[in-house]
Order: sequence, then C-alpha cells, then structure tokens
Amino acid sequence: MEKKAKVVCVLSAPRSGSSALTSLLSDMGISMGAQEKLKQSDEYNPKGYFELKKVLEVNEKILREGVDALIWEIGKSFGWSRQETTKTIELFSWTVARNPIRPQDVNDSTREEITNITRSMSVGGEAWLLKDARMCATLPVWEEYIDPVCIVLWRHPAEVQRSLKKMTGIPTKISLQLWYAYSRMAFMVSDRHPRICLSYQDLIENTETVQEKIGRFLSDQGLGASRFSRSGENQIDISLYRNRNREGVALSAKQRDLYGALVSQNYAQIGDLDREDADTSLVPLIGMAAYLNSELSRRPGRRFINRIADIYHSIFGS
Repeated sequence: MEKKAKVVCVLSAPRSGSSALTSLLSDMGISMGAQEKLKQSDEYNPKGYFELKKVLEVNEKILREGVDALIWEIGKSFGWSRQETTKTIELFSWTVARNPIRPQDVNDSTREEITNITRSMSVGGEAWLLKDARMCATLPVWEEYIDPVCIVLWRHPAEVQRSLKKMTGIPTKISLQLWYAYSRMAFMVSDRHPRICLSYQDLIENTETVQEKIGRFLSDQGLGASRFSRSGENQIDISLYRNRNREGVALSAKQRDLYGALVSQNYAQIGDLDREDADTSLVPLIGMAAYLNSELSRRPGRRFINRIADIYHSIFGS
C-alpha cells in the first residue's frame, strides 16, 4: 500500500480570508504546484486564490455526486424543468452541503482522479497544500488518499455576509446559513486530524505571531522545522481586510452559539450545535431558489440558470 502524502488542508467558509492565509503558507515553503495550474487572481482576490484548478474540479464533482438527489427533490417542488434541475446540480451543489459528503457516495471515476492528483503529491517529499472552501464538505473523501494536517480559519459572520453580498447580492439570511454550515463542517471534518485554529482578524493584525504559531504547528507534524521559520518579509496587506463593519447583522441562536465557541476557543462544543431535522440541510438552497424565483419570475428559464452560474463562479470561480 502506498504511503499517503502529508498534505496541509486549509478549511474555512467562503470569503473568510483563506487566500491571504494560503499566500502566507506559500511564502513559508508549502507547495501548491505550478503557477499555471492555479486559479487566476481577480478583483475579489487580487493577490490570487492559491487553489489548484484540478482540485476545484474534483470537489465540484464530489458535491454533485453527494447531493444531486436532494436537488432533484427541490427542483420538483419548485416546478423546474429537467434542464433547469440538471444545470442547478452542476452549478449549485455547494449550497446543500450542510454535512460532510460520505465517501461511498462518490463514483469510481472521481476516485481515480483523486488518486492521480494525490499520487503526484507523494513525489519529492514536499509539503503540499489543498485549499478550497468545499474541502469542508469533501475532506472525508480526500482523507482516504492523503494524511491531512488541518488549518481551520474562521471569520466574523457579519464580515463574511458583507463580502458575499458585495460579490453575489445573495440575501443576508442565506449568507449567514452558508457561513454557519461551512464553519461547522470545517471543525467536524478536521476533528480527527492534527489541527490548528486561527481567526482572520488575528491573521491580518498579528501576522508574524500567527506565522510563528503556524511554523511550530507544522514542525510538530514532522514537516520540517527550518523550512517554516519566521521571516519578516512575509507580510499580509492589511488593506485587503475589507467589509469590517459588523453592525446591523442579526444572527440566529445557533449562529451566535457557533461564533461564541470560536471566540472562546471552545471547539468541542461545535460538534453538538446542529441537532435539527435532516430537512434543514436543504435550507440554503431552498432559500436561494426562492430568492431567484422571486427576483426573476416563477419560471425564469435560462435567466435562472445564468444567475445561478454567476453566483457560483463569483464565489468559487470554477
């Protein structure tokens, strides 16, 4: 049996500062592959996303395979055509993910793609990095092929909401549901692996201290003490810390509980937060579908599909 590659996995909700963290990790010597294989920068992440395009593609497939049956049920309830529902599965599966995807729900061809990606990570003894918000839902599939070392990054939910609103225009309620779902999953999937937890605010305002903390953590995992030593050259542009206003965003009781657990570093509490019925796993997508139907009319056809595509690509770009 091949030895699994030890891979640093950055786990966070969308728009939580993971690109800034990954930039720092790159400066510290963590490999992400050739530049041409990475997702390109844009106006929302001018410094770059630091994400392997092939990993983004595979995560998209994993989510489709894990939740497509649920989306068919939603499409039926909204009266979508087969084409509309199929396109929604292709572009919008990420909103359904409220619990991690089960490995048995992934088909053999996707598994083969994961094998090919991770096999290259075992060559040369380098420390590799995987970063994609969808890893919060898909890590249980990847961990069959890698030995994860997890860095969980969290950000104030109001800041995430404002960033998502600026990018996509989606309603506050849905943005906060996505923050809650992905932040909670990040802790669920990393709980059985070596893990360090960081706040985005601390990363921006105390970069050198955080870098030293990361360096010690990575060294403790056998990834090389000298490689991750502190360097004064590794700084994060504080001007990129946007959408700081936290006023006027009302959190639900569970969202307040999750945020409180993050601030107090009571991470053991997070796994017990979500005890709702299974139907609530559909809330983000149902809410988004209702919003789009209201915005674009009851049967919006292609405009509905294009709007979904715009939102999806704004957030994930794949």
